Amino acid sequence: MAKDGVKYDAFISYRHSELDSFVAETLHKQLESFKLPRGVVRNKTLEMRQPEAKCSEVIRQENGDVEQHRPTVLTREVKTRIHRVFRDKEELPLATNLADPITEALQNSEYLIVICSPRLPESMWCRKEIETFIEMHDREHVLAVLAEGEPDTSFPEELLYREAEEKKPDGSILKVKIPVEPLAADVRGTKRGEIRRKIKSELLRLVAPMFDCSYDDLKQRHKERRTRKILVTAMSVSAVCLLFGIISTTMALQIKHQNTQIKMQSEEIVKQSEEIVEQSEEIEKQYQEAKRNTAISRAREATGYLEEGDRMKAVATAQDAILDLAESGVAEADGDYPAETVYALADSLYLYENGQQILPDRILEADTAVRVMKLSPEGSRIATVDASGQIVVWQPDDSNVRIEIHATDYFSDMTNKIAFLGEDCLFVPVDDEVILYNVSQGEAVPAYRIACEDYVGIIVLQEIRQAIVLSRSGYQAVDCNDGSLLYVGQWEEDGMSVSAVSAYAVSEDNRYWALSLASDYASEEERRAVVVYDTDGERLNSYEIAYEYVESLRFDEERLYIISNHSEGFDIGQASLGMESRLQAFDINGAGTPVWTYERQAGWLYETSYAHMEGSNYLLCSGYSDVIALDKRDGSYVDTFAFGVEVVKLGNYSGSDNFIAFTRDGVWHYLNMQNREDMVGTLFPACTSSNVMEFAIGDGYCVTLPYNSRRMTLYRTAKGQGLEEVHQGEHNYIDAVCSTDGRYMAVSYYNDNYTAAVEMFDTDSSEVLWNYEDASFYNAMTFFDYDGQETLALLTDEHIIVLEPEQGTILDQIPLEINGTFHYIDSGAEHRNASKEERQCFFWWDGETIYGYDLSTMDYAYKIQPKEQIGYNDVIAVPDDQTYFAVADKEEGVLRFYDTEDGEVFFTYGEDSASAQEEYLNTGYIETMFFDEGESTRHLYIVYMDGRIMRLDVGVDQQSPQFCSSGSYHVNPEKYNGLGDVMRGYRYTEGDDYAIMHGNIDAYLLERNEGDILAHLHGFLGYDSSDGTVYLTSNRTIYRIPLYTLQQMNEIAADVRKTGQW
Repeated sequence: MAKDGVKYDAFISYRHSELDSFVAETLHKQLESFKLPRGVVRNKTLEMRQPEAKCSEVIRQENGDVEQHRPTVLTREVKTRIHRVFRDKEELPLATNLADPITEALQNSEYLIVICSPRLPESMWCRKEIETFIEMHDREHVLAVLAEGEPDTSFPEELLYREAEEKKPDGSILKVKIPVEPLAADVRGTKRGEIRRKIKSELLRLVAPMFDCSYDDLKQRHKERRTRKILVTAMSVSAVCLLFGIISTTMALQIKHQNTQIKMQSEEIVKQSEEIVEQSEEIEKQYQEAKRNTAISRAREATGYLEEGDRMKAVATAQDAILDLAESGVAEADGDYPAETVYALADSLYLYENGQQILPDRILEADTAVRVMKLSPEGSRIATVDASGQIVVWQPDDSNVRIEIHATDYFSDMTNKIAFLGEDCLFVPVDDEVILYNVSQGEAVPAYRIACEDYVGIIVLQEIRQAIVLSRSGYQAVDCNDGSLLYVGQWEEDGMSVSAVSAYAVSEDNRYWALSLASDYASEEERRAVVVYDTDGERLNSYEIAYEYVESLRFDEERLYIISNHSEGFDIGQASLGMESRLQAFDINGAGTPVWTYERQAGWLYETSYAHMEGSNYLLCSGYSDVIALDKRDGSYVDTFAFGVEVVKLGNYSGSDNFIAFTRDGVWHYLNMQNREDMVGTLFPACTSSNVMEFAIGDGYCVTLPYNSRRMTLYRTAKGQGLEEVHQGEHNYIDAVCSTDGRYMAVSYYNDNYTAAVEMFDTDSSEVLWNYEDASFYNAMTFFDYDGQETLALLTDEHIIVLEPEQGTILDQIPLEINGTFHYIDSGAEHRNASKEERQCFFWWDGETIYGYDLSTMDYAYKIQPKEQIGYNDVIAVPDDQTYFAVADKEEGVLRFYDTEDGEVFFTYGEDSASAQEEYLNTGYIETMFFDEGESTRHLYIVYMDGRIMRLDVGVDQQSPQFCSSGSYHVNPEKYNGLGDVMRGYRYTEGDDYAIMHGNIDAYLLERNEGDILAHLHGFLGYDSSDGTVYLTSNRTIYRIPLYTLQQMNEIAADVRKTGQW
């Protein structure tokens, strides 16, 4: 704060924010350390030698004479430095007046320096300080320093205007504001170092008025002072050198031989220094390369974790690879990171998945191999029993929830001995009791206990909350709400009882339950039966079973289906002998004789499933490696689906009359009963095991358990985190283009006749504005400028249709010139928005002529009749600038490049079969070709029918020296191995830094120049360059999702790792 009576050369007024405080503090230090150059001091001294007061000195001599001397001159002292600057280091408290010390400091300050930024006008106190200083002094002693922003937003009104009085004609006085231009120094910069340098250079502009000097004069004197310092230094160095020369000359004879040695040593040192620099640069290069290779290795490691199903570990490994590159300084901008690391992170986060695939979600890992796996009725929890007898309850949506329960019956089969009651409770046997544990709060809390000797299993009727506790002698039914006893019963069949391997079943309406009984060990006669009870414990029916192994029971609305198996024996090293199986259908309330029987003489049956769709009569039963379809009305044979590998699970698909079969090798088979077809689909493409023992479907997930494994893999429908549903329609969409401003999106689809059809969307509301269908076949579409209005051009194989986007009105219809068969040529330019400089042309070929229709002129730009004949099946590609085109001649096996001006062939690729790169060209198997556009070159992508890609570097024009030059090819680059689709086109993203290479379904985000893959876009539909939005499609639904930056990907990954949730 100010000291009483102290005079200040300047008062610094500023906001106490970080930047403003830095500028004020730096300026304060430089002001108080500034000294006026001597030349300026001397000149000002001469200027200031003006008499201020004169007096005559009169001296009377001893003799009485009077001597009068000349007048003395009094002069002012020249100011050579700034002694004190006032800068308050604290913000003023909330009050209505300036504090007294501040007011006193303003009164005692000669100048006011205001640090201006956009924050200053917001400060009442800073503005009050300016007003107070002007009232106490004047406006000419106020200096401004622009620290940030622009003058109109950073200078307060008190500096930009002054008030004046204006006399009006009626004699009244009007106060008006007159604009003024304050004296200001500009110290703005992006970094503190830059700001500090600007303060130093602008200091002379500020101190000039404080020393009453001309800025130019002060700047010149400052420059002269620097020059003198340099001159003095040079003279000093020269004197030292001269002295050294004298001494050297004196001692020349003695050290001559040393000079030679020193020179040689000096040269050696220089050489070694250069080598050290080179080695340092090489070491740095090797260090960066090692870091990049390590990151790439970790990215591949992350991909391996994802393939194993450990998605969480994959995310952590991929992100750590990227963070390590950033922390070591090897990579800074997005483009500095190896593409493999970016791809691994995007892939493990499922950023651009469209919900069409079921992919690994997380791993649940037990302590030892899992023997039993059971899901709760709704699938929100999983219970497992491992080889040590430990029971664990898992919560699939949170792998951190793991509830352990220790049973005592470790060595028997626990399959039927544990059971869920609802989602939150689990029955577990402990000694001679069955305990119901509540697991809803993250721990196992006993609810009640049921005493039971010789316990063999439990049946839970979920709908009526009744549990049937089974023992060898009988059963007891308990109320699941409190464990109270409802009824008890004994097995009525003489010499038979239930065992640990008995089969159970509960009807879907919970009205009946059934189980299989077998002869006791002490019984002399082997008998088997299946008994059916109602919920009051009354036995409704008993069915004698001839075969010794009752495999499974299943109820439908009216019947009970029983599978029993028989084998004459086993021979070690050979298949089972005489394996037979029998599937029987019994009426629940009918007689004890089967309604029908289906017998299989070779092999066993294991599991049944029936179609839940009304009116469907399919009943499927699984064998070891096949599934047999029957008509459940009479048991008649329908069909067989053979897989050649063990069937793990069979079930009805979503209430339809189709089924799924999951096999041991991890393949999901979709059994289409209408076409009797096994559709091995892509719904479940990434099973992590080829040795699956158990497969189950839960609440929004499915889970696999391999044989002899302690790791269960959970799978979920994969959707990108930012995936937003736009529209759920009735069509299978194939392509989309967006208007320049992104307001409209045109989406093409195939109608029933597979002809051209388009729906137009308002992207803000996701509303379908209109749809258009044409009788001719669809080829392409694009938005373009038509008479000053952006419209949609639709290319069919007969005409170009111009449609107004809001209403779908046909504005124009141009018939095409076609002399033969229509062949559309994708040039890539139609995917550009209308604002691009490239000419938008539709290209087609009719067997004789290549046509290029220019949408900007609504006329033909090209009608090219190639000098070399183009075959019917030849593949043609046109680059964006359309200066030439490429043709893959399938008969002659060469690639020709034609000039679009005259149709002449200017280059043929593939004629030199001895050339290393040209021997890989196989035009007979080319599916399609397309160009990209790099910054300095261009590439031709040659796509073969099997998905392989040959990437050929070509020049941007036919005069380019590197056009198809030697070494410019990449045959099936490793980066394009294993793509999920055959690529068919190329589109650019916003800013053209990246590109999208797409097929019919899948697409890949590429780094534009190198063509490296950065992300996989599943179900690609289109791209909106106005806001960087990608449109995806799946199951007749359209989604949108943004293209993420690497920073956004890292933020998503960090959140996933922190919460453990997707």
